[in-house]
Amino acid sequence: MGSRKVNERQAREVTLAAAVRDLAQMPVTNLVIESCDQDHEGNRVIRDELGAEAPFRYTHARHSNSLLWILDERPC
Repeated sequence: MGSRKVNERQAREVTLAAAVRDLAQMPVTNLVIESCDQDHEGNRVIRDELGAEAPFRYTHARHSNSLLWILDERPC
C-alpha cells in the first residue's frame, strides 16, 4: 500500500486490519507476523478488528525466520 496521504505505520495498520478480517473467514489456526517496533500496535489492530478472542493464534517473529522472507527472495 502506497500513498502520499498515509505513512508507513498507517499503511501497515490498514493492511494488517484487512488481512486479519479475511483470515478470520478462513480455516486459519496460526498467523505469524514479521516483528518490528510496532508489535504492540499490531496487536491492538488485531484486537480492534477481531475482539479479545481471535479465531486464530497470532505471534510476532523476527526477520530471521526464513518463512517470513522467502518470498522476498523470489525473482520477479
